[in-house]
Amino acid sequence: MIASLSLAFGSNVTRAQEVAASSKPVVAESASSTVEQNAEQSIEISNTKNPEWKSYRSMLKGLDAFDRFHAKAPLAEAKFVVRPRAQGLSMEGLTLHVKSDHSSLAIPLTEGGYFVLPRDAQADADDADLMLNRKKKLYRWQPAIRTPGLPSDQLRLGDLRLACEMEWAMEKDGAPFVFRMFLNAIGGFCRSGKLTVSIPTPYLGAQSVALVLADRRINLPLNAGKYSFVLPVHDQTYSDDTMIEIIYDEPSVNLRKPNLATINIGF
Repeated sequence: MIASLSLAFGSNVTRAQEVAASSKPVVAESASSTVEQNAEQSIEISNTKNPEWKSYRSMLKGLDAFDRFHAKAPLAEAKFVVRPRAQGLSMEGLTLHVKSDHSSLAIPLTEGGYFVLPRDAQADADDADLMLNRKKKLYRWQPAIRTPGLPSDQLRLGDLRLACEMEWAMEKDGAPFVFRMFLNAIGGFCRSGKLTVSIPTPYLGAQSVALVLADRRINLPLNAGKYSFVLPVHDQTYSDDTMIEIIYDEPSVNLRKPNLATINIGF
């Protein structure tokens, strides 16, 4: 049995790596222009049939998990990212809102689709939704946890653990009751040795992956397509500061293709 989670590991994708990625935060020049922009964006979302959305309260549970497990990645910020589900989908013109029957709060998207979700008491009380101005199943949003200063060919185990806890907090209410009880019984989604966790490499074209902690270096097997690898996320003999080093076919990060795959959990 295989389950799938949508985690992002902060690959710091540049403009050259995303397909037409150009979303930037909007700065209002005046009160009247702000009203006009919000009206235009609200109309755009309203005119999108069956838009991509997620409960704002579910997203807040992800922020709660970030606060609870922040010690796993103490230098990382609570960020999320919007990613296309397939190569070739444009990031041009994407807008994100926290929207209810009574209000609409614009969420700025930076280059690469990254965003910070604010805590808004009114949106929580209104049971608002996070909405993207695109149809369902074309894009996804997910935690984007990355310790600042890491090279593009490295991941940090604590970052991945924190992202996993955030994602499960956001998704578990929608999971079947029996599934949740099963996970609780075996120790949890992100902490059980009975699960096999396959992590996607940030970019396509990986040659090798190694787990590195002090004088310990363990090569991790890549899958057949060389876009993911099995990682012992649960194994506490590896500290949160353990690094994952990836060697790619393409040495230049600007020429690599982003990997749009998601984490897979095997039972």
